[in-house]
Amino acid sequence: MSVTEDKASSGTEMLAIYKEGLDDIININTLFTSAVFIGLSFSNTTETLESREECKPDTGIAKRLVIFEVLSFSFFLLSTLLAKTLKLHLYVIKNKHNSNFLLLTRRLMLVTAAVGTIAGCVFLTLSMIDVVQIRLGKLTCTGSAWIASGFLVAIFALALIFWLPSLLYCQRIAWKLG
Repeated sequence: MSVTEDKASSGTEMLAIYKEGLDDIININTLFTSAVFIGLSFSNTTETLESREECKPDTGIAKRLVIFEVLSFSFFLLSTLLAKTLKLHLYVIKNKHNSNFLLLTRRLMLVTAAVGTIAGCVFLTLSMIDVVQIRLGKLTCTGSAWIASGFLVAIFALALIFWLPSLLYCQRIAWKLG
């Protein structure tokens, strides 16, 4: 195998990893966007299970829930559209119509898509904490709301710890594709 063939197969392999990274972003965003819609559809019909009056949620928590879910949806939508656009750009790479502008644009879009997914996850987690407060009582009262919210934040942090390195690896590959 010659050096040229080796570089071509390496570039093809990097392009495949890049595509898989984009597919992962799209799949995660689709899953979480569905969760946002399910959350919005059930958020106005639920009553609290808390009996203490001072621990019952107020309308501010319900309003914040809707705001967080809309923000989450917006970030997931932004990220998904950018990832889909990047996949179109990959066909431009395959056809060898490449320029410095396209390279810079792809890098910026990939970073923005990744940040959009992470921001969407953060706002989805915050909205889930508000759902917990609506159902189990305010976080200012000790009890099951703290336990549920704590586990939610811990599991989200653990998921990010495992997902971010693969996302960063995809970013590194994107920089090498130029």
